[in-house]
Amino acid sequence: SGTPLALSQDTEDLIADPYLIVPQGDADQMADRIAPALHLPRRQVLSALTKPGTGYSPIVKQLSPSLANSITHFTIAGKPISGLYTEPDSKEVYPLGSTLAQVLGAVSPSTGTGISGLQSYYNTILSGKPGERKIVKDGKGSTIDVQDVKQMQPGKSMRLTVSAPLQNEMEQVLAGVGKEYQ
Repeated sequence: SGTPLALSQDTEDLIADPYLIVPQGDADQMADRIAPALHLPRRQVLSALTKPGTGYSPIVKQLSPSLANSITHFTIAGKPISGLYTEPDSKEVYPLGSTLAQVLGAVSPSTGTGISGLQSYYNTILSGKPGERKIVKDGKGSTIDVQDVKQMQPGKSMRLTVSAPLQNEMEQVLAGVGKEYQ
């Protein structure tokens, strides 16, 4: 009937560029605004905003695009904040829960790669290709520009022909057998 078993849901990773934040001294005020919106400890957010020696400091992964957009448009004293940007990401959603879980497999939340089942077998087709960014720095090593050089390419979809009622019946029978022989 065309019922989705696994979906990739678009998300955004929120990234800080401490080189663009610390010189402006906005990190404390930014942490005060961002931490409550993300339901994260202020100290954790402040640490990401002020991480030394890098222009790339992830604050949180897999935010809804609307929340990520609202955070990147926060203002302090009426001025837009700088040093925050987002990167596209995705997360797996299973609308029917564990139905066909062993067949579908799983995706590693840390790497985004298939680690079992069809997710692993067809990983190169399902995962797409990453994008590329060019970071321009001045003579002191401070980031002055971030440019998308190569856009990411989303993975392809896959359709399976499976009888959901038959699969549910089979899973219930197997669960009963498993309980009987525990």
